[in-house]
Amino acid sequence: MISSEDRESTKPNKKARLSIASALTASNESAAEVQRETLAFMKSKFESEMREKEEARMEARRLEEHRLSLEDRRIKVEEQSSRAQLVKSLKDAGFSTEEIKAYLQ
Repeated sequence: MISSEDRESTKPNKKARLSIASALTASNESAAEVQRETLAFMKSKFESEMREKEEARMEARRLEEHRLSLEDRRIKVEEQSSRAQLVKSLKDAGFSTEEIKAYLQ
């Protein structure tokens, strides 16, 4: 015959079921929290990388604009130098100042 103690031991324990359910719930919550943290980290990393790329693009644009500005200045200096040489050559050739001004316009 089965004693009452044996029957008690073969019955599922409600506390044990609750603790298993609690453990599963805690595990699911923990997994969800890890997923949220991972997503937040990935999002912040993506945003950081996008900021860095934008800063690099802006720096490249600034450097290109500076290079173009220097190139424009160089061209203007060369033009002025050429013009000065032309004026000197025309004066050496005997042209008057009025003739040189008319020629250059």
